[in-house]
Amino acid sequence: MLRIAIAALGAALILSGCATYSAGVGTPVIAATDMPAQLQKTDDASLGRSVHFEHAGIKSLPDGLKQAFITLRSQSNYDQHLQYRFYWYDANHQQVGQTPWIALVLHGKEQQQLQSTANSNNASAFRFYVRQVD
Repeated sequence: MLRIAIAALGAALILSGCATYSAGVGTPVIAATDMPAQLQKTDDASLGRSVHFEHAGIKSLPDGLKQAFITLRSQSNYDQHLQYRFYWYDANHQQVGQTPWIALVLHGKEQQQLQSTANSNNASAFRFYVRQVD
């Protein structure tokens, strides 16, 4: 009976090691005129403690498109292997685009500013999401 329990535990550990991504950390929808006081929403408490969002916003480009930016700051002493994505929304809160997942290594205590340019003139707000790569 003990061997069966050990085998089951071993199988569970192996399968959990195969998981590619964990839950992540994201922002609420951010519009150019609506900067929230609390930027961070989390589905992963551990990642939420080790990565903080700062200085997010949107600016208009000369061609009429919007460019979003957000600064990530590592609270960890170690490298973090992450992926991030921007989601774009129109004035009616309908999603009008998104970036692919983009790999990022955030070194211990490092700060990086990330940006994305909307591919639609209808975009007026964005949401940012980051997740840890296992």
